[in-house]
Amino acid sequence: MRPYLVADERERARQRRRRVALVLAADFGIDLDAHVVGAQRAAA
Repeated sequence: MRPYLVADERERARQRRRRVALVLAADFGIDLDAHVVGAQRAAA
């Protein structure tokens, strides 16, 4: 298996998970900005 194929597959999987999360957030009316800001404060 070539390393760039593995990296490409991981990137596609990450984008797929992100897309699903965005759709679910939109469906349930979740404000992602509030969650991202909270996560940044917790990491600081």
